[in-house]
Amino acid sequence: MSREAPQIVVLDSWRGVFALAVALLHAPVPFLGDETVFVQSLYLAVDFFLVLSGFVIAMNYERRLSTPRAVTRFAWRRFWRLYPLHITTLAIFGVMVLVMQRAGASGSGNQATASLGDFLRMAALLHALGTTAVDVFNWPSWSISAEIWSYLVFAVVVLAAGRRDRLRIGLYIVLSGTGLALVLAMPADPGRYTFLSVTGLGIGRGLFGFFVGALAWRLFEATRRAPLWEAPGAMSFAEIALVALLLTGLALIDNATPAVFAIVGLFPLMVIVFAHQGGIISRILKAPALVGLGTLSYGIYLWHLIVAKGMGWVVYRPLSAMLEAGGQSAFLRALAAHGLLAAYLGGTVVAAALSYRLIERPLREWSRRAEPAALAAPGGAGDLRSTDLPATDLPATQ
Repeated sequence: MSREAPQIVVLDSWRGVFALAVALLHAPVPFLGDETVFVQSLYLAVDFFLVLSGFVIAMNYERRLSTPRAVTRFAWRRFWRLYPLHITTLAIFGVMVLVMQRAGASGSGNQATASLGDFLRMAALLHALGTTAVDVFNWPSWSISAEIWSYLVFAVVVLAAGRRDRLRIGLYIVLSGTGLALVLAMPADPGRYTFLSVTGLGIGRGLFGFFVGALAWRLFEATRRAPLWEAPGAMSFAEIALVALLLTGLALIDNATPAVFAIVGLFPLMVIVFAHQGGIISRILKAPALVGLGTLSYGIYLWHLIVAKGMGWVVYRPLSAMLEAGGQSAFLRALAAHGLLAAYLGGTVVAAALSYRLIERPLREWSRRAEPAALAAPGGAGDLRSTDLPATDLPATQ
């Protein structure tokens, strides 16, 4: 049985920060800077989740998936880690869309024409494969679909390659290249400002990010004892430089062009550097509040759009209309909007905390107790850490 990899809490914290960044992008109220390039570029956080997911899954499972039984156990655990919250949030969003349709509202994206077939395909996590428009129900889940399929491809690759390490790395390169080719073949959603496609074949972004992350793990493993990583000053410089490059890029990038890959290219470097947890920013990211945010990141990612839609429909629109009709100043209206923004972000975190306690953690623990006896027998995939990450995603996430 392989020795378990240690938890890397700094990467947990980064997942939480990026999950909150995605929530900010989808805020239901106008706020200071909401139309800047920086905020509009925060969708790239999803690519960070995918890279991080590939890194962590490779770190934890690359040496374990040596038998079909181990692969089956891996799939069982991954399913119960990701699916319960996905289907819960999808069902709630489905009810919201149904109410919206019955009320005669147009909604956004393709919600006005959303069908039961769309719902079932999203429930089956097929929407990253181009089977349906993703902007009908809880569309951030497209990356969960992409991640699930990337997991399965990863497991098959590792099993097929066996002990042939060079073959495994070569397949990682081929699969990341295949994902990139799919991304480049579908460079923009119609009418959207982003180069990276979501409503087409999201699996392209999934495969590209995931297997770049797996390659980042191999590079991390090969260089982990280099003297550079033991020098706190050099690590602090590297961490600060990467964060500065990221912030600058997000503020200046042209999202309609391949220049977005300049940002995506930073993500494997960030994962490798911050996995060593040796610099000043890593010390900040070890703060309990940020680590806790990382624990809730999957819930933040899947709940935020539900909270946003609910707050937008139920609170912001009528409040804004009332303030405008009452002749209130633009300053007062802006103040109210920023108060609602804080409530939205806080409400999303609360929803994530509740679902973590009531759905994610209980079902994860249940899946360990209830897994088929044949999978739990000696020779399986080994005991999996309770802090094992899927991504994300997000988020891939805790």
